[in-house]
Amino acid sequence: MAVAAYKVLFDEEKQLHYADVPVNINQAYFPFVRLCVARYQKHSLKINNKDCCLSPTTTVDWLQVVPVRYTALYFKGGKNEFDVALRGTAPYTFTGQKFMNDNTQSPSRCKITVTIENTTLGKSDDAFISMNNRPQGINTSVFIKQYYLDRQQFKGNQIEFVERISLGSAYATQPFRVVIREYELHEFDPIRVAEEARKRAFDRRATTGAPVPQYEERLVFMDVFEVNGSV
Repeated sequence: MAVAAYKVLFDEEKQLHYADVPVNINQAYFPFVRLCVARYQKHSLKINNKDCCLSPTTTVDWLQVVPVRYTALYFKGGKNEFDVALRGTAPYTFTGQKFMNDNTQSPSRCKITVTIENTTLGKSDDAFISMNNRPQGINTSVFIKQYYLDRQQFKGNQIEFVERISLGSAYATQPFRVVIREYELHEFDPIRVAEEARKRAFDRRATTGAPVPQYEERLVFMDVFEVNGSV
């Protein structure tokens, strides 16, 4: 029997022991993993000439391993013009946009937002100051751009996202922050959509036709870049 041994540490806040175990998921996307663990004691007793260094095994809770993401900013001369890049395993293989019942295109199931923030307000020790609770009404957001990924930004099962951002000349030297967020889009509560359709069926003023799918977001990745220093 082979044992993969890892150093165990103790979390004072959670009052739990833990170990950092690397898992190579290759091209899998958010796979579920369950580990079988045991306590290992190198200097244990022997019973009937058998080493008793390994305790009985137990299983831990299921967990999902986050897919690998690579992000970068590629500056084009001054710091106020740059490409935002995000690469990694996609949640699905892109096969083209689907059309809804009203002949409009459904949104891609992947969305990326790029937010440019002023660094008027600095970061706290463990999080960014909430933009919904900023003092004196100071607005830290310069702009937000959102992108629904299309066929050109998928290479097989890989996301290859690159978009150009151009800011005013003042940002060539002024500190600012780039926040990249990736979302999955999922159809929102089909039971509720069907219920709304039934209500419309009894409302003579309502338009007829099949219900149009609604989508909600799930944040799956976020990264932050400080440009020209930070406060």
